[in-house]
Amino acid sequence: MSGQAAAGRFTLPVDVHLILLRDSPKGQQVLLTRRAGPVYAAGM
Repeated sequence: MSGQAAAGRFTLPVDVHLILLRDSPKGQQVLLTRRAGPVYAAGM
């Protein structure tokens, strides 16, 4: 895909919040992660 065609493509900023609960030897742990950005794999 050329840069010209990609520039005309519709994009929508998306924020994703993931909350996980796991059991560990120290007790339950809450794992949090957040992904934010205007494009796929932003910040990788």
